[in-house]
Amino acid sequence: MFNDEKGMATVDLIFATLIAIIIFGIFIASVDSSLDKTNMSDFGHMRLVGEKVVSAINTAYTNGNGYSVNVTITNIENAPYTINVNSNGLVTVKYGTNSVTLESIPKSNIETKTLNSGNTYIVNNTNGNIKISP
Repeated sequence: MFNDEKGMATVDLIFATLIAIIIFGIFIASVDSSLDKTNMSDFGHMRLVGEKVVSAINTAYTNGNGYSVNVTITNIENAPYTINVNSNGLVTVKYGTNSVTLESIPKSNIETKTLNSGNTYIVNNTNGNIKISP
């Protein structure tokens, strides 16, 4: 590319640089978007797992004394997580540095328990007290 009297080489170089910057920016944005979708997928799955536990607690509570529900906490390959059930009705799913907190219907009389992925638990209503056992 040779510089002629009208400066066309400089304009061509600026235009080519601008196009390269735009293409690079689009590439970075698409990679970032893919990472966000992966994180949102993990977050959505953890929320579904938490909803499953909350649903089991709510079902045992609303059906009264002696009612029990089996809940299986699925194991996700290379994605260990824990579920903390608190006595105040909060269920927290912890996955890496992220967490999702959900509320159950009963706000008291719930056994505090940590549930691990890959296990099955029994949620039981004993005289209005919700107990969780492996």
